[in-house]
Amino acid sequence: MNNSQFSEIYKKLKEISTQGIKDAERINEKIEQELEEEIKNTPEFEAWKKSGFSLDHVFNIDERQHALLIRACQNSDVEMVKFLLGTGASVNVIAGEDNPFTIIIEKLYGKERAESILNLLLQKLTSHVQEGKESVNLTIKKAIERGNFKVFNELKDAGANFNIEAYEGCSLLKWAEMHKECTNKEDMEKIINHLKTAKNVKPSVSSEKSDATFWSKHKGKIALSIVTLFAAGAVTAFMFDLPIVALVLVASAVVTLMAIGIDKIRENSPATEVHEPSTNSESLSRTHSSV
Repeated sequence: MNNSQFSEIYKKLKEISTQGIKDAERINEKIEQELEEEIKNTPEFEAWKKSGFSLDHVFNIDERQHALLIRACQNSDVEMVKFLLGTGASVNVIAGEDNPFTIIIEKLYGKERAESILNLLLQKLTSHVQEGKESVNLTIKKAIERGNFKVFNELKDAGANFNIEAYEGCSLLKWAEMHKECTNKEDMEKIINHLKTAKNVKPSVSSEKSDATFWSKHKGKIALSIVTLFAAGAVTAFMFDLPIVALVLVASAVVTLMAIGIDKIRENSPATEVHEPSTNSESLSRTHSSV
């Protein structure tokens, strides 16, 4: 598929958007019925059809990648952006090194239509931050590169992670300082100040790690307390002529001591490798690999 054929697909969707059709099946039918056979015979169209005519499909056109929402942003086409977002297109879509935010941030600076599109995209920012890890990193880097404090602040409020690199060996703070002279200095200063603050805040120990450390340090005391309770209960049971209950409590105390002893032996064994508690993603990875 070439660029002119992709443009025909875009035009057809734009035409459909003016007809008030929002049902996905109806849109798909119109696409199949009204596009030229030359376009429908291309491998790229077949791939799009197999995706269920996904509005987030990334088209490979003349060795470049294109996506419908990104094209709408490139064209500053407010109505088409509204239509695509309203029928399920995702702001997380990536084509090459771009997503909808990076395109529109480049097109701002007093351009009313671009500003209108940005406001539409920002309505989806929370899901963008929560679901589009790779895509949101592109948005963060572009917002800093262009000194766009509005987008940067929205990202911050949505909980975006700024502990990433613009590229290998280049922190976001360094990235901001590199572009300071080419942007709105006042806005860039605000961005830089926040990045400096974020850099100086030491991450708190995770609850998972705290729990593991607490157990490691105090398991002996905890076990002794439990065994003492079991022993006291057993003595009381014997006093009230409840031998079965007493035996159960004694057995429980023995099992507790054995469990702690085994855990201690494993901890001190040179063949046992002790790991720091991992991040959630690493834990999930190990869980899947062991299943």
